[in-house]
Amino acid sequence: MEVSYHTRVKHKLLGDYLSIWETAIKGKIPLLQFVDLFAGDGICKLESSLSITWDGSAILGARIVGGVPGWKCILNSWDPNDRTICDRLKHTLGETKPNIQILSEDANLLVGKILSSAFINPNYPSIFFLDPTAHSQLPWSTIEKIGNHRGKINRNDTRLSRRPELIVTLMTVGMQRNPQDLPGISRALGVTEEWLETWIEFWKELPENQGEPINKSFLDLFTLKLERLYGHKPLTMSVHNRMKSIVYWIVFASSHKRGVEIYGRLIPCVEKYHEVEWWKEVGELKILEMKEKMRQKGQQFLDERFSR
Repeated sequence: MEVSYHTRVKHKLLGDYLSIWETAIKGKIPLLQFVDLFAGDGICKLESSLSITWDGSAILGARIVGGVPGWKCILNSWDPNDRTICDRLKHTLGETKPNIQILSEDANLLVGKILSSAFINPNYPSIFFLDPTAHSQLPWSTIEKIGNHRGKINRNDTRLSRRPELIVTLMTVGMQRNPQDLPGISRALGVTEEWLETWIEFWKELPENQGEPINKSFLDLFTLKLERLYGHKPLTMSVHNRMKSIVYWIVFASSHKRGVEIYGRLIPCVEKYHEVEWWKEVGELKILEMKEKMRQKGQQFLDERFSR
C-alpha cells in the first residue's frame, strides 16, 4: 500500500523492538504472542515517482515473531473499501507457518475473539500493535478491552498483573485538522463530548500549554487514561512530516517497569534515526525525485554519461 515517508519511522521502531524480544527471550519462554490489528498488505510503497518499498508491520511480525517455533503471530488485514488487501498480504507472505494466522475482519469487532483463550493466552507475554490510518478507526473501547486482558506473571502468583504490551499509533493530525469533530474524537479518547470540550478549554488555560498545538491536548488525555489503565506512565514519541508538523504519536504502554525501561532505551535510538538519518534520506529522495522528473523531460546528467 502507498504511504508517506514518515510511516517508515514507526516500522523502524517496531522492527527494533521485536528484535529485542527475540534476542532476549528466544529459547527462554515457550510463547510470545504478536497481534497486528491493522496489518495492511505487508508492503509499504512510498508515495513517489520512485519505486521505493520496505517491510510493513505484518512482514516484520511474521518474520521475527512468526519465525520462532511455538510463538504466535496474528495478523488482521481488513479494509471495507479494498477487499483485495488480505489476499495481497497472503500473496506477500507466501506459504505461512502454522503459528502465523491471517484474519480479515473489522478490528474492533474481532478483538473480542482474539482475546479469547483460543487465540491469546494472558499468562504469557503478548504485544499488540495498533496502527490505524485515522483516529476514527480505533475507539478507546478496543484499547480498554486489550488492556484489561490480564494474566498471571508466573504460576506461583495468584494476582492478575500481566497486561499486553501495547504500541499505538495515535493519529492526532486528523483531530487537529478537525477539532470540531467532537463525536469522533471523544470516541477515540473514551470520553463524552461535553467532558472533552471542558478538558480542551482547561488545557488551553494552563500556562505550560501556551503555544502548544491542540493535538498535544489529545495526547495528554490519551496517555492519562492509559496510565490509569496500566499503572505506569506511557512513553510517547512524536513523528513529523517534511514540514516538521506532528503527524502522529507512537504511544507505548506496559504493566511492567522492565517493559517501560526497555522501550525507554529504544526510543532515543529511533528518535536519533528520525532526527538525523530520516531527514538525510528524505533529502536524498527529494533530489532523486527531482532528477527523475528532469530525466523524463530529456535531461541527461554527467554522472550518467560517464557511467556508460
